[in-house]
Amino acid sequence: MFTSIAIIGRPNVGKSTLFNKLTKSRKAIVSDYSGLTKDRNYGYITFGEEKSLIIDTGGIAQDNSILKEDIAEQAWIAAEEASLIIFLIDGSENLIKEDLDILTRLRKLNKKFITVLNKSDKKTDSIAKEDISKMGIKEFFEISAEHSRNIADLRSFIKESLPKNKFETPDGKKIAVLGRPNAGKSTFINKFINEDRLIVSEIAGTTIDAISIPFSVGESDFIFIDTAGIRKGYKTSHKIEYFSYVRAMHSVEECDIVIFICDAQEGLVDQDLKIINMVCETGKPILIALNKIDLLSKKQRDNIYETKRAQSNFVSDFIKLEISGIKGLGFK
Repeated sequence: MFTSIAIIGRPNVGKSTLFNKLTKSRKAIVSDYSGLTKDRNYGYITFGEEKSLIIDTGGIAQDNSILKEDIAEQAWIAAEEASLIIFLIDGSENLIKEDLDILTRLRKLNKKFITVLNKSDKKTDSIAKEDISKMGIKEFFEISAEHSRNIADLRSFIKESLPKNKFETPDGKKIAVLGRPNAGKSTFINKFINEDRLIVSEIAGTTIDAISIPFSVGESDFIFIDTAGIRKGYKTSHKIEYFSYVRAMHSVEECDIVIFICDAQEGLVDQDLKIINMVCETGKPILIALNKIDLLSKKQRDNIYETKRAQSNFVSDFIKLEISGIKGLGFK
């Protein structure tokens, strides 16, 4: 049995920055944009020879949009899964209703949590400390995740607060799942492992970070790496898209094999070929999966293979599978 830690809080309080500090990595994308973390992001915090899983969650916000509700639900799933919860607050601001609502629900979980005031290096008139004291929280940490203030003390407290269970880092062949936005990568993984671990949305680009998901087939262990969709014009477009591209290519470097998910309704487009070419340059084996094949007639399926792109020597040598991530077709 292993231990896990979930970092939760409202948007833009510094969860991903703290995640990066605790894991000593840059796995979670950090930006001034509120609500950047959507799915749960997994990493490891080490204490000598011991390790614990740490989960960075999306911001829990008072927003009625379907996506925001999904993000909040993912965060609470992470909290329910965790051995220990870090409740992160922006210490440079007064507590707001979102903070209080999170605290109320946290207490209902009846799980151990640590209250942490981030951005405590900023000189403000915040009365956050007084606010949380009034809420009955007498013990809390004041940190600056960005400037590493009191991070060492927080790490020590986390170590002492965790259940004394041994942790084994998941082993297995790593499989990077790539493709353009909304090609069906997360749906494919959810169906394959039979678990709604990733947010699935018809809004293109709902996966931003690369997310590692361990799973087993028989006695063999594997790890899916679900990456952000790589958009056309990644070099000059929004900086978040550039970070996503870099993260995806790092995932390719780390993996043993790549599954490239293509939307069969659109067929192979120039951007698909560019992504496939980038993978080929790394020397990693690649499998092309034509997703949403159930939405096409037989004639439309045949047309995919008759296009110049599909017939090119560059693509024709690859193994191509016809699948439906939603219905599970072609998975065997």
